[in-house]
Amino acid sequence: MEASEYLKMIKERLISDSASWGSLFTLALGITVLVTLMMFYAQG
Repeated sequence: MEASEYLKMIKERLISDSASWGSLFTLALGITVLVTLMMFYAQG
């Protein structure tokens, strides 16, 4: 899955359920994945 699609999915999830812990977890997970990918590509 491309990063832009992943961000879109996270954004839709946050909009649809903005007050839940699940959304915060999803956001944190998304940020972690994106940072990991950026570090991986920067090194590679």
